[in-house]
Amino acid sequence: MQGVFQCNFVSPAHVSDLESYYRSKYPENYNPMKSLTLLSPPFCPYNATDPRWTMESCYPLNQETLEETCKNKYCVTVVKVLISRMPGGNLNQLLSICDSADEFECKFLFLVRDPRGIIPSSRAVGFYGDSDKVSLNGTQRFSRKICSATEANLDIIQSLKSVEKSARFMLLRYEDLAANPLKTLPSLLRFAGLSMDDSLTTWLDLASHLPETESEQKAALWRQDSQQGAERWRWKVKPGVISVIEENCKRVMNALGYKPVNGSHKIQSNLTLSLLEDDYEAIQWFKDTSTNVWE
Repeated sequence: MQGVFQCNFVSPAHVSDLESYYRSKYPENYNPMKSLTLLSPPFCPYNATDPRWTMESCYPLNQETLEETCKNKYCVTVVKVLISRMPGGNLNQLLSICDSADEFECKFLFLVRDPRGIIPSSRAVGFYGDSDKVSLNGTQRFSRKICSATEANLDIIQSLKSVEKSARFMLLRYEDLAANPLKTLPSLLRFAGLSMDDSLTTWLDLASHLPETESEQKAALWRQDSQQGAERWRWKVKPGVISVIEENCKRVMNALGYKPVNGSHKIQSNLTLSLLEDDYEAIQWFKDTSTNVWE
């Protein structure tokens, strides 16, 4: 992690991993995760937007060129970290890495999501199962695990000094971003110290809305309506499952401003009713100077 922050890519194996993931994992006509940087000079003879560009014309990645380009052309490194895969499953290791080095300064965008959206989708892809369909024992255990981990990380953030919280952390609910990405974008860029960019704004607007024409659909199969995606659980998941999640996640849901449906299918399925509080406990930690521990 320290190596990535400092443009030191550690080993040829790391470079090989980047080559596989960003340049050859997906077919050429469907790869929203490709890196434009790794598909442009000095890694390829032409920019990825140049009609002369082909994947076959690009050069194999090598550690020296990667490190030189990273250090000389870019001043900000962005890393997506799945906290559950960090030692201890919390933020402490990341904070320790950032505090131990003078060569770089860290900021943390702490992204959270309604557990009612996370947990059923995790079950759908086989992260857990319910051996007892009545008690939903698997859902109970997984809900406690996920929400306990979020609580632990919220405790870590809340315990920081107010100045450190405001300077180094930004709390972002996935649902706020999905509902209005263009409204949320300026505050994200300000926090990161980056300027607005027309191409980024255009891409974000397209990426968060369904294709409007057949040609758009063929060109970008991955596009979806971001708000519909964030609220898909409301019409797909049975109220009994949602009740189990709410029971095991009530503390963290309250702190993050997620309103419970309390077993009401009518409230759950009525998409005109927002289940988000505008003003909630955790967001106040970044505004208040008090250090009271959340209950």
